[in-house]
Amino acid sequence: MAIWNFEFDVIPKGAPAPVDTSEGIDCSASWEDAVEPDWDAIADGCLEKAESWSPDIKVWGSEEYIELRVVHAKNAVLEAHIRVDVRVDSSQALTILTSRLESARLEIVVWPNDPFPPSGQEIWNYLKSSVAYQRFHGDARE
Repeated sequence: MAIWNFEFDVIPKGAPAPVDTSEGIDCSASWEDAVEPDWDAIADGCLEKAESWSPDIKVWGSEEYIELRVVHAKNAVLEAHIRVDVRVDSSQALTILTSRLESARLEIVVWPNDPFPPSGQEIWNYLKSSVAYQRFHGDARE
């Protein structure tokens, strides 16, 4: 993943937090026994359905903007992620998307923090404080 891409895990509200393992972040316990939300409704109007290289992975948006990616195993959600490219201003779409995630009772995990209810503006402010954002847009704190 490039330095201008940031990835956030999406989990059901109140679910166990993902675990940082030697192989990466494991979200499987977070989705165990969870009801799968209507991802198409969440992405509708702000991210277009995209092609995926696997039938077990659903993708909306693009890596050059905002991407919502849901990985399935045995017809259940294994993990869900949002990837944001800070080279472009996607704050409006991110705000819409995170509002819909919250309505679907989902939370976003920003490592190493605990899950928190999604807020597009909070996430965008977090991204604006990054070195990558400042590299492409100047210091947002000025």
